[in-house]
Amino acid sequence: MPANLQAAVAPLALVLVSWAAWGSDCAVSREFEIRRSQVLRGTLQDPQGLALSGTRIELLAGKLVVQSRKTDRLGEYDFGEVSSGRYRVKVHAFAFCAPEVVCKADGCSLRSKLKLNPQKPR
Repeated sequence: MPANLQAAVAPLALVLVSWAAWGSDCAVSREFEIRRSQVLRGTLQDPQGLALSGTRIELLAGKLVVQSRKTDRLGEYDFGEVSSGRYRVKVHAFAFCAPEVVCKADGCSLRSKLKLNPQKPR
């Protein structure tokens, strides 16, 4: 490949790699299944346990936003009664991953403490 073509293609390759990395960040949780209708509420905290107030959190069914909430001053959110189905959660907190989802026989819950998103600069 000629040098001038390589020079033109290199920045494009960097953009594509950056876009792929950005698209694979952890702002959206893994899919989980609610088997019986249940209340889904909790608290969002940073890794040190400080409340993340005013943070938008979304409940997704596929790509559809089913509900969107903002945490209160204590970092609390409440989706209310959630019907059975398959869901994911997306958090709009620049430097953090979506909460880890834990499902047991009696229902699903979201871990309060969020991990740092390795894809986002700090």
